[in-house]
Amino acid sequence: MVMDLDGTMARLEAPVAARVALGGDAYSCFVCGADELDYGAPARAMGDDEALQPGQLYFVLPVSALRRPLSGHDMAALAVKASAALSSIGVPTSSATRRKDDRDGAAASGKRRRTSRVAPLAVVSGIDAHATPLMAKTRKCGRRRACVRRLSVASE
Repeated sequence: MVMDLDGTMARLEAPVAARVALGGDAYSCFVCGADELDYGAPARAMGDDEALQPGQLYFVLPVSALRRPLSGHDMAALAVKASAALSSIGVPTSSATRRKDDRDGAAASGKRRRTSRVAPLAVVSGIDAHATPLMAKTRKCGRRRACVRRLSVASE
């Protein structure tokens, strides 16, 4: 699958050369594999004759991305675009994939299925100067949970 600059997705049925996937945008854009994108490193352009394999995800990026390292913002934007495009063409993403018996079992028993959430990891170096004292959280039933620090500032 090839993700274009405008957010459209093209599904590959057979191996295709990178220059064919670019069409007329060969001078202003390049193709790179999603597996080869690294945070803090510039994207690597695939060769014109290099074959794009079905089942793999590829991005069409502007030539300016060759000269600068990819930031976290760039990586997140690509992930959001790819997720939206994949869901619009009916390809299940990892967060939307469920087993049928799991879904039916939860609905039949009337219980909500517990889902997980992903939050960004913030590493704070040095002394916890911005942290408030330890606070114990309690639930409605009165059981105490582990103490956690509440951070007022997280520098990145």
